Amino acid sequence: MPKRKPKDGFNTNADREVRPGEPARPAGTPEKPARVLCVDGEPGAADLVADSLHAASLCCDRATTLGQARRLLDAHDYDVMVIDVRQLDGSPFDLIREQAEAGRPVRSVLTCTRPNVRLSVDAMRCGAVDLLVKPIVAGELLQRLTLAVEQARRLRRESKRLERLKRMCRRLHQDRAEVSRQVDVLCNDLVEAYEELAGRRAPDEEPAAPAAAPDATAGLPAPAAGPQAAYADTIRAELDVESLLRKTLEYLLTRTGPTNAAVFLPTGHTDWSLGAYVNYDVPKDTVDVLLDHLAGVVGPRLADEESIAVSDAQETLARIIGDDAHWLAESSVVMFSCRHAGECLAVGMLFRDQRKPYSDEVIAALEGFRGVFAAQLSRVVTVHNRHRKHSGWRGFHVDDDADEDRGMAA
Repeated sequence: MPKRKPKDGFNTNADREVRPGEPARPAGTPEKPARVLCVDGEPGAADLVADSLHAASLCCDRATTLGQARRLLDAHDYDVMVIDVRQLDGSPFDLIREQAEAGRPVRSVLTCTRPNVRLSVDAMRCGAVDLLVKPIVAGELLQRLTLAVEQARRLRRESKRLERLKRMCRRLHQDRAEVSRQVDVLCNDLVEAYEELAGRRAPDEEPAAPAAAPDATAGLPAPAAGPQAAYADTIRAELDVESLLRKTLEYLLTRTGPTNAAVFLPTGHTDWSLGAYVNYDVPKDTVDVLLDHLAGVVGPRLADEESIAVSDAQETLARIIGDDAHWLAESSVVMFSCRHAGECLAVGMLFRDQRKPYSDEVIAALEGFRGVFAAQLSRVVTVHNRHRKHSGWRGFHVDDDADEDRGMAA
């Protein structure tokens, strides 16, 4: 025969059904006896409830007024309140609402002598779980309180799980903040390294002549003269566009110091996309959106410009890129096209706080740098299309009638 559950349903959970998702209690571990607060100004009725609960080995405290009940609720954790609707010192509905607003998982059962529809609706609205009619039958009282206690304990378990989740979320947030802080430290170290490298090399210093190129670089463009010679030697053997963009931005930082930098590439006749960037002081959660937007603005505006555009004032910047100038308010901005054989293969942009404008030496270095970059980028695209005739590089199309060395249109 199946085991019969204890009559009161409170003192043990050995036969209690475990609901899906509810942590199982170790077998044989007793739950604490349910604690009930009886609030009734009629001594005989309160004694009847208390005696019935004590007979079932339940803890029961009595209060004759709502004020006394509030003091007991502040001092102890109750599973259920049994409250008579007739209270001389206030409304029992207000007491029930107070406990719900305080987050206490106590369930409330109302008692009355003459129930009606209005009373039932008010009880439901305030959060009471049951309504008993006096005189109360002991067996019925225990049955109703069993359900109310189960609700209270389920609510208490859910509240504890929620609190654990909140603690876990707080710890995760702290860990995320620590990781973000470590990333910021690494970025600052990188910027300081670029600053130190830029400080060691004078603007007009020319590096020593490089060693002879190996056979793998035969036929590449000759190294450029002037300060950009080191950059030309660095990218001379680069045939991968991502590596070329990375080394280009590294070179820019050695010349300019800490700055925001972006390279925009054409993806069609009028469309442009962000090729690569360095973030110096733009918020991390907005930099991608900002630069993706500026790619479609700055690219088309600067594609046909031969000279470098320098702007340290909002009005000047507005004349260059129009209404989108507000994205770069209070910034010193340098924009330039990278052209080769009459075609614009990329557009570069540098910007930072206008209190740190770009020097004339930086602008002069960009004049020589952009031509070297465009020539190497042209070669990368030409080689790419030569070896993959049926899958052209996105945004570049081979012109069969043009000179093979040019071999593309932006």
